[in-house]
Amino acid sequence: MLGAAGTLIDLALGYLMLHQLMTARMDSMFENPGLVTSVAPWTMVLIVLPGARVVALTPLVKYRRLQRINIHLTNDTALVYNKAIGGIS
Repeated sequence: MLGAAGTLIDLALGYLMLHQLMTARMDSMFENPGLVTSVAPWTMVLIVLPGARVVALTPLVKYRRLQRINIHLTNDTALVYNKAIGGIS
């Protein structure tokens, strides 16, 4: 979910930066260029694919680390902590 949100934020910021750059440069070179800022669909695909690939492959990279986690120890530690702060009895 976080990777998808990051990709969407990158798309939005990239578009805003492109629009600002085009407006600033073209207005200084031409009197009234009348340009419309647009991003081609293929460019969006090239932006979204790496983000989706990173999100999909992250669990595979972290697989060995996830195997080393002792779930029972983690749960016991949480129960001890909750009892210490007056939570779960």
